[in-house]
Amino acid sequence: MRLLALAILAVPAALAAACSSFDAVPAPDSTADGGGADGPATSADGGATDDGGGRADGSLPPVVAVAQENGAAQWVATDAQYIYWWSVDHASIMRADKDQPSAVTVLVARASQTVSAVAVDGTGVYWLESGPDVIDGGTTDRIMALAPGAPTPTALFATSDSLKFLALGSYVLSTYKDGIVRAKAGTTADTLAVGIDRSALASDGTDAIYTYGNSGVWRLTPANASSRIINLPNPHQLVVESATMYGLYDSAGGSSLFKTDKAGMNKDQSAATELTQIAGGPIFVAIDTLGVVFGNGGDGTIKRVSRNGGDPALVISGRGGLNAVAADARGVYWTTDTGEVGWAPR
Repeated sequence: MRLLALAILAVPAALAAACSSFDAVPAPDSTADGGGADGPATSADGGATDDGGGRADGSLPPVVAVAQENGAAQWVATDAQYIYWWSVDHASIMRADKDQPSAVTVLVARASQTVSAVAVDGTGVYWLESGPDVIDGGTTDRIMALAPGAPTPTALFATSDSLKFLALGSYVLSTYKDGIVRAKAGTTADTLAVGIDRSALASDGTDAIYTYGNSGVWRLTPANASSRIINLPNPHQLVVESATMYGLYDSAGGSSLFKTDKAGMNKDQSAATELTQIAGGPIFVAIDTLGVVFGNGGDGTIKRVSRNGGDPALVISGRGGLNAVAADARGVYWTTDTGEVGWAPR
């Protein structure tokens, strides 16, 4: 583990298709937003020793085959009861009950749309989609929301520009053009102007945490004030839990997994602690009660490292075409481009 003291450099400062099938959703009580390109995956913290390991006897957990799609299974999110993902084959957001994993249902069908991110928290299920808009027949990108118990989803924001990344906090955040949109049910979405390279987006609950090219990780407040948190080479993948930010940045041969604490996140110049180096990629990062989980799309492994760093422990291997990873106190979840939706319970 190394402490990286990093200098600061000066930088210039998304409803088309009805639900063809829907099951009412009980209110989730923990968040675990899948990886894929949008990165962030957070979950309930505490109640277990943060040693980065798996089972006490050193054995690997059995794999629960949640689903096998005919096409790619993309994105993954989890709450206390359910696992959610996007099925290319069904053109639907699917849901499986953790207490009966084979009970897979269509949560919401999007026959004419493409979904590019899925997230969940206690206020509902959220996703980004693009495709025909029922209002004008055009093609737009939208931030969609399905509240607990609601019969149909609603659009929180629509734009003719491409949306990318989805982060949940007191607002639903996404990126478009070179800015960030902040949306919430019952309010008008705000579009915040800021330089952003669209490599990663997260939230600490109130502010947006984002990347800007080779100049590091930045913070954007609701008042549209931006400041740099930390200078890192080409940061990508950001995950924030209550007191700490985790992420990746480019290093020799792959990526370095880093963290910075809450004090560091609240000042304009900070330092990052390197937890481990990861060869290959792409890499998908999530947090659970045991440490920091990362899936490696290059070698098909999912590993976990302690929040304090050290040697990563293998969670599962042989996941070719890994597309996304999520984690919580009940285990680690993933989807693959070959259609696998898997769960390694604890």
